[in-house]
Amino acid sequence: MTMQVTKGQIYAAWARYNDSAGRSYYHNSITRETQWIPAVPPMDMDQVVFVPAMPASVPAPAASPWRQIQNEGKLYWYNEQTGTTQWEAPGSELPPLPVPADAAPPVAQEVRTEGSADPPTKKRRFDVMADGATDATVATATPIEESTDDYSERAVQFKEMLAELNLPQYATLQSIIPKILYDTRYKSLSTMDDRKRAFSDFMQEQHTKKQEAKKQEAKKGLQSSAKVSGGFDTLLQCVTKPMKYEKFLETYRSDPRLKAIGPRWRKDMFEAHVEKIRKEGTRSQEQKTSFMKLLKSIKGLSRRWEEAKEQIRNGENIEISWAMPEQWFEEYWSATAQKEDREKEALRALEVVHRREAAKVGRHVDRVREMCKEGSDAKDMFRALVSHHIKFSIPYKEARAIMKQDSQYEAIADAVPSKVRIDIYEAYIKSLESERCALLVKLMFDLYPVKITYKSDWEDVKRILKDDPRFQQVSDQRRLDCFLDFSSEARQRAEDALRRTLEDMERQIPYINKSIEDMHTLMRVQHAYADLSFDEELRDNILRGYAGRVPPSTAQRPVAQEPVEGG
Repeated sequence: MTMQVTKGQIYAAWARYNDSAGRSYYHNSITRETQWIPAVPPMDMDQVVFVPAMPASVPAPAASPWRQIQNEGKLYWYNEQTGTTQWEAPGSELPPLPVPADAAPPVAQEVRTEGSADPPTKKRRFDVMADGATDATVATATPIEESTDDYSERAVQFKEMLAELNLPQYATLQSIIPKILYDTRYKSLSTMDDRKRAFSDFMQEQHTKKQEAKKQEAKKGLQSSAKVSGGFDTLLQCVTKPMKYEKFLETYRSDPRLKAIGPRWRKDMFEAHVEKIRKEGTRSQEQKTSFMKLLKSIKGLSRRWEEAKEQIRNGENIEISWAMPEQWFEEYWSATAQKEDREKEALRALEVVHRREAAKVGRHVDRVREMCKEGSDAKDMFRALVSHHIKFSIPYKEARAIMKQDSQYEAIADAVPSKVRIDIYEAYIKSLESERCALLVKLMFDLYPVKITYKSDWEDVKRILKDDPRFQQVSDQRRLDCFLDFSSEARQRAEDALRRTLEDMERQIPYINKSIEDMHTLMRVQHAYADLSFDEELRDNILRGYAGRVPPSTAQRPVAQEPVEGG
């Protein structure tokens, strides 16, 4: 019987043990091989091989109830089924080793810690071992873990070997094994996990050293650049406002100070200088804004700087130099003077416009007065004035107050008597309400018969039309009158339409033999019939008048009889 495993699994199954003399040897739990020297890692870990299967009498590691526990640096074994603990590895007997030429074959024995008594009682909480480590415990033998100090000493030798190789940044342990396999320092770490750990630590240390070296190099470069003859920093003092690096190079291309340092340090120093200018400019702008607000808050501020300084000192403590505020003070008064000039210019322009409008209105009023004196156009002018200003039905007093705001009103009112003005206004309101009532009736016909019919309730109609402006422009008193007019006219229109449809169909299909049910069936597809679906009583009365009717063209007329002779 054979089983299929990979070379990586076989290599991972090697474990180190001690014999009675303290000598180390190695045993593979899969191939059941034992040897004195550590196993060499294979080049192809994923290659599949076939090995003899383990005898049925050897229990599988996952089925073993024994678990290795570490407590305060001491190892012991715990049985999960029975709850017992012991120092020696359960089932620690290994197959005998082939006898080497220079030593006696070792025999596996338990590993005990000096000075230890009975193994500790197993606690319910696992303090050290993780779940993965517990599952990986082998029941047949106990691998010996090296102490931290022993690992550190051996890792130093392993790292010295790696340092001699001058490894690239992205090197891996698997790629350099052929170079270090026969080096004695390679075997200073007995397990592959320790070698991987030491290799990872070494690569991290090398990366940290390179980063520190780069930082030191950059620091030295910046320090040395400031000491260059004709220093580059003196050239940067010529830059007084933020600008792009490309424009800086183009502007100072012929300046010898530009080439005092390398391009890399040159750009870094330029960007640092521009950032400093930007921060100083922001701070200066904030100070200027605060200073301008302070000047606006001082009443009776003098236009002379010396006097203004005393006013500022008495009112507020300024924590900036007085050289810059003097310049800002001049800018403040310059801007204030410009603002005052603009306001005066705007007032003068407005006065000119007002004078022109007043003169224009005066001339127009004079013409109106002359026309009203003649008496022929005064009523028409008042009627036009009313229609121009009044758009809703309101009392005459309110309308007169509105019209008085017009400059023409006084001239027209003087020529038209008060009673005549009231009559003209009332006639206008009636005509206005009539026009708007007609629009409201038209709106109702637009919604007929889908939303509104002549049999609809008035409250429902108001709810449907309340948001329409044509409904809102009619007074409450006139709205109901408009609906009643609509209902009467709509009923008459519907009745006339159905009668016309019946008469038109009678020319094709006589009704002489038609019952009332036949008439309903015949008219079902007609629009005039469907439009009266909400008023079945009216529809039935009209159809009864036509059902069984003799057409007028074929009706029998009485025949006149001739007189009888001798009668």
